[in-house]
Amino acid sequence: MFENGRVHVYAVHEITSYLRELFDSNPLLGDVWITGECSNVSRPASGHVYFTLKDADA
Repeated sequence: MFENGRVHVYAVHEITSYLRELFDSNPLLGDVWITGECSNVSRPASGHVYFTLKDADA
């Protein structure tokens, strides 16, 4: 996190690469199902769907 006393600012590709590697290398994360409540659902003209996933503890 800190480099030479400074905070390291990560690029999006660094984080997504790290997460992909983590999921690919950990058998417990190979087949993940998540349950929760979807809120703040947005469907812009781009065709993407954005939402917040939450539960009672999140």
